[in-house]
Amino acid sequence: LKLALVAIVAATTTLFSQNTEIDSLITELQHHKEKDTIRVNLLNDLAYSYHKTDLDKTIAYIEESEAISKALDFKKGLARSLLIKGRVEVEQSRFEKGYQNIEEALQLYDVLQSKKGISECYSAFGVFFYRKEDQKQAIEYHQKSMDINQELGNKKAISTNLANIGKAYLELGNEVESISYFKRALDIDKEINDEEKISQNLGNIGVIYGHQGNYPLALEYYNKSIAIDEKRGDTIGIIAVLNNKGIVYQKMQNYDQAVAHYLQALNMQKK
Repeated sequence: LKLALVAIVAATTTLFSQNTEIDSLITELQHHKEKDTIRVNLLNDLAYSYHKTDLDKTIAYIEESEAISKALDFKKGLARSLLIKGRVEVEQSRFEKGYQNIEEALQLYDVLQSKKGISECYSAFGVFFYRKEDQKQAIEYHQKSMDINQELGNKKAISTNLANIGKAYLELGNEVESISYFKRALDIDKEINDEEKISQNLGNIGVIYGHQGNYPLALEYYNKSIAIDEKRGDTIGIIAVLNNKGIVYQKMQNYDQAVAHYLQALNMQKK
């Protein structure tokens, strides 16, 4: 059994807040019929909101966004459409198309001299190489992204970069480096009071302690993580941690606790 890392490539939100945000964007889009840059931005925001949960809607929003951006020669909007499309392709393991779209987005952001956009493309390439199991390249691109984010003072993005590097080091079997990066990310999360990512990185540190067989410490970090998730109402986060706690208890041969945690996670997942 393998303990699962909490999602750190792009931060997930609580289901409630995510749905509220999507509903708001849909309402705004319905009232904004004009095919201008505002509509492009709304379409891209919706595409990004759906890109991990509804592929058909994501593609539909991206296609309209791309068409309007090209008609207006709105390079910034087109770059974001291409970047989101590239991320979707990578997540669907269509690596060649994904790489091509991210590369096209990077070229546009380079023309626009958008450091933020360039950084996001480097991060997307980091995810690409992580999924291709080339962790050294993944670390290189996440580092390039982080260098720009440090220049921009974007602490939230830096935390994500650090966590993604930690994830890559764990795949390389370097648990010392991995936990170091997760802890650096956690320090930033606490500094900017980002409870969502505090919970994620507490969970990721718990994963490493679980890998190392330090089950009491793994459970300690999981309990800290789940306490934050419960406070925030983050059902998805709670389910992930419950599953990981179940795995730890199973490895400890405490099967009653393992089954109890799996069932609790399963019941929440059904709801």
